[in-house]
Amino acid sequence: MAQEKSCGILVIRKQQQRREILLIQNLKGGHWSFPKGHMEPGETELDTARREVWEETGLQVDPCPALRRTIAYTLPNGNEKTVVYFGGLLSSDRAEPRPQQDEIAAVQWVPLNEAAPLLTYENDRSLLASLLEELLLL
Repeated sequence: MAQEKSCGILVIRKQQQRREILLIQNLKGGHWSFPKGHMEPGETELDTARREVWEETGLQVDPCPALRRTIAYTLPNGNEKTVVYFGGLLSSDRAEPRPQQDEIAAVQWVPLNEAAPLLTYENDRSLLASLLEELLLL
């Protein structure tokens, strides 16, 4: 059984008086989640998170190491997968995402308090709830 590891960022922006989070729809599975992808040799978790968000959305986002969360699950092929997510604020509210054509069907900014029902997987909904708790403490 192989181990897989991916990293990503829960990208947040302030739009007027509300905070929004970026969701992506996977082209192959059609599921809604957060930008993430596989680590490449020699990369740190933070490097992978930055690169994957850039590749999937065209946005440059700095992940916050203090807002680090990990989820783990078993893939249909039996491999164990670990995904490390960081919170990250978009520095410019004018930047618009562009989906990576060969992997991403759609990208969407969603108000933080409306995002959970749109997420396909329970792991992602729990991750979002954890981030929201952390943001309330900041």
